[in-house]
Amino acid sequence: MSQNKYIFPMPDTAAVYLAQALMELMEKKSLEEISITELTKKAGVSRMSYYRSFTSKQHILEEYLQIIVQIFRSEGEKAGYLGKEHGYLQLLYAFRFFRHHKRYALCLHNANLSSILLDGLNKYMDQYMIPPKADFQKRCKTYAYAGALYNLYIQWLKDDMQETEETMAEITFRIMFPHSKLPYEKK
Repeated sequence: MSQNKYIFPMPDTAAVYLAQALMELMEKKSLEEISITELTKKAGVSRMSYYRSFTSKQHILEEYLQIIVQIFRSEGEKAGYLGKEHGYLQLLYAFRFFRHHKRYALCLHNANLSSILLDGLNKYMDQYMIPPKADFQKRCKTYAYAGALYNLYIQWLKDDMQETEETMAEITFRIMFPHSKLPYEKK
């Protein structure tokens, strides 16, 4: 499957170590059952590092999403996938990225924290997709797009990502842009 062809490098930071340790622990127990001592020991960082940077375990998960979004943006721009339009290639890139971060999304979903993903998508739209002086209709359309993308991702996740990224990108493209053609279709 194409998931192994795309490597998205993570920075070497305490936030990443804490998030990765937290995800590993969340696969075995609930967020509430995980102590800060257990978390910092697993992450190999001091409790002081945790308390200096975070207010809660949920805060770690939120910060990790910001790191992921930065990587999505920088790698997508380098590869030429991110443009002004919500095209098929941009969707394909997004679903490849989503698959790569399946573990994170599952941890959020299983902890009833999926809203972190939706908040992150909305924030991304605010920062990168909505022009500063966009009218109400344009903002609504962009948030509808974010909500649809979020819901399709969650359904794909619940279905254990059985469909390929290409299939998910095509489904999403056809739903969101019913009158547009895919790049491989004749004009």
